[in-house]
Amino acid sequence: PMLTALLEFAATESIRTLYEYQRQQRKLLKSEQLVANKAGIRLTQVATLHARAFLARTALEETEQFCKQLKPVLADVLTQLAELFVLELCLSSLGHILTTYPLNARQVDQLQARYEHLLANLRVNAVAVVDGFDFNDRVLGSTLGCYDGRVYERLMAEARKSPLNQESVNSTFHTHLKPLMQGKL
Repeated sequence: PMLTALLEFAATESIRTLYEYQRQQRKLLKSEQLVANKAGIRLTQVATLHARAFLARTALEETEQFCKQLKPVLADVLTQLAELFVLELCLSSLGHILTTYPLNARQVDQLQARYEHLLANLRVNAVAVVDGFDFNDRVLGSTLGCYDGRVYERLMAEARKSPLNQESVNSTFHTHLKPLMQGKL
């Protein structure tokens, strides 16, 4: 709730600040089109911040409701995912938050530490979470998490497809490294 409150407060203050900016510009420019054009970037930033606040609140509320029907272990993972999502929204909106709410460096560090803590906790469930979204490894372009356990063979096959691996010894070895190693450069 505190994280969503931060985003909502920043969104509300940004809307208020934008309103004041547009009001001042109307006095100077006398044309609504010019005012809207001049405020375009700010309008986009405010809309983005408002959308992030809405997504944060909705994600937490819906996850909380949905988790009531689940086993505690799964509910815990989904709750962590939702919190990670909201923290990501907060950290990516930190500039806007800091202009409207007085967070100190220690509090920002706590947000970052919590984010890193959640990532570490979710790491053990990462493959299961990705599998839960039912994306095929081919769609993800992933060689990991393969159904048949042939991860290393797939990693080597993908590495061989790289343009850098099309020749057994890259030509730059002969032109640069070999003469250097022989002291002829």
